[in-house]
Amino acid sequence: MIERVSEIPNWEHDVFDDKAVALWYADAISESKSTEQLNPEADSDMDKFVLTLNADSGVCKLDELVGEPLQIELKKVLEKYLPCNSRGGFPEEDSSPMHDLVDPSLFMLVYGRTAVLSQGGLVPMADSGLAYPTIASKAIIAPILEHPLDMFTAKSSRYRRGSQPYDRETHPFYRWSNRFQWLPCEVEFTSQEASSTEVRISSYINNLHPQNKQAYMAIERLISLSLDPWNKVLIKGTTSRYPLRIKTYGFDQSDTNAQFKPEKPSAFGINVPGCDWNEEIWGSFIAKVKKYLALPEPGSKYEINDDDPTDSRGPDDLFAAMTPDMLTGSAMIELDELMELKYRRLNTFNYPQAGISYSYEDWKIGKTWKPIIEKRRSRHEVRHSVPVPDASFSGDHPYQNTCLQDEFRAEGLQVIVRISNIELTPESPFYPGDSDFHVDGLLNEHIVATSRYYYDVQNVESRISFQQENDLNEWDYATEPDAIHKIFGIPHTLGYYDFHDLPFPQKIQNLGSLGVKQGRFLAWPNTLRYKMQPFSLKDKSCSGHQRCVIIYLVDPHYRICSTRNVPAQRHNWWREAALTTDTTIAAKLPQELVDIIMSETVDWPMGIPEAAKHK
Repeated sequence: MIERVSEIPNWEHDVFDDKAVALWYADAISESKSTEQLNPEADSDMDKFVLTLNADSGVCKLDELVGEPLQIELKKVLEKYLPCNSRGGFPEEDSSPMHDLVDPSLFMLVYGRTAVLSQGGLVPMADSGLAYPTIASKAIIAPILEHPLDMFTAKSSRYRRGSQPYDRETHPFYRWSNRFQWLPCEVEFTSQEASSTEVRISSYINNLHPQNKQAYMAIERLISLSLDPWNKVLIKGTTSRYPLRIKTYGFDQSDTNAQFKPEKPSAFGINVPGCDWNEEIWGSFIAKVKKYLALPEPGSKYEINDDDPTDSRGPDDLFAAMTPDMLTGSAMIELDELMELKYRRLNTFNYPQAGISYSYEDWKIGKTWKPIIEKRRSRHEVRHSVPVPDASFSGDHPYQNTCLQDEFRAEGLQVIVRISNIELTPESPFYPGDSDFHVDGLLNEHIVATSRYYYDVQNVESRISFQQENDLNEWDYATEPDAIHKIFGIPHTLGYYDFHDLPFPQKIQNLGSLGVKQGRFLAWPNTLRYKMQPFSLKDKSCSGHQRCVIIYLVDPHYRICSTRNVPAQRHNWWREAALTTDTTIAAKLPQELVDIIMSETVDWPMGIPEAAKHK
């Protein structure tokens, strides 16, 4: 809804017009109903309740950030990398419609294989291309370091987290690699003026030759434009960028069962000698049972009891499921079961609403320490008489300010560049999307934010969905935690998994999705997991494509090995430099000797087949 409204011209003024807002609301309801009718599997709920903009950090969406001249320039300078043209030495990939025109996974840093300059050695980048320094005295092969998990324990590949055993694959350091690393390029600020975002790429972009000056200039402009959006989404530490709109450690339970639930029929002692029931009492009781079973049910979304996902919910209509035997008391157990199912379906809660414990105005300034329902006190707090926080407790939300261009003006930044192309044809009109939600990069690459600019989109419409992990402890809640997973939109992690000794699922929230179109710029922090949704050609008789430049920001608090210290490994780049540079020995030898020498180099430093294998 936010996405659609923010694309309406003059929306920032009309949002204060009640008539305009009413019209938007009516259009949204109408469209959502038609979407559900056309495609029941559509992500309509996600579109109506988009939280990606300010749930924890957010996804920054801009459609006017990049001007048309830069968009046209990108189309022009990147055209020669398209699959229909020269592949630039890249290996032909499988039948997938996705091709990375600039792929950071090719010719990356390979520990135990890649030469890295030491002792202050740098890879100079001239306007005309790349110079290859004499690396024999200054280069070392990047050593294969011990993996953090191996340092953590040398005895076992299994660890314990509390009472939960788990394998290496579930340990956070599993995403740390001691075999590979994407190579960022170095980015310098060109001005000392405060808040200036003008930058220059000072080391080569892996797999994009510096001879492509116009491409480098265009990417420098995109990096510059990415800084302010990154400033708006980056998170310091574990504190969210925005305070919780609704803060609660519990929920209000509805009292439907307490008001209407009759005793179970088995309590009447039917068919037990000497029981004191008669037909009149039984008839009155059955009338209550019918009324109870006919009560409307709010739905599973509101049910508290959901311990075992394998439990049967029984027939849809419990009232209609009553049989004559149940009504005469001959099938007490079956009627008991129906009433137990009804109890579970009516054992419901009310979702907490905004504005109860603090106002909207309080929320805007971070005055949000007071929850609707207080956090449950631990046994330790009770045993040691830890005082309950009172009204003087100061736990308001601390807002964060980030300014990359000022905080890291002297050190500069490191970014990883990827240029992606998805090409669809009438013969291959469908793109399956990503296989799963994920974040980009490995832990040793320290990627903290992503920006994507869609510079060329034709005949396709797609969406990106987002998730985030919730640092939520269900035992902190003042009431039974069975409904907390529904309130916060996370998998249920108590009861069933604990009882069956299964690993707990991650506490992942689905935030929603954003549409992709030509000219759209997106930026988000690497705390969000994302997934490209499937899409196909709008007009099946024509080809279509989606092309974007992706820039990953390396955490500027770290400095990882970059192209400043790694001579380009692509054999064709080295060969071109060796044959065209006047100062090389090749320029002074007869062509016959040059041909012999070049044939002996084979694929040095690294050829396409080996790079593709590492990828």
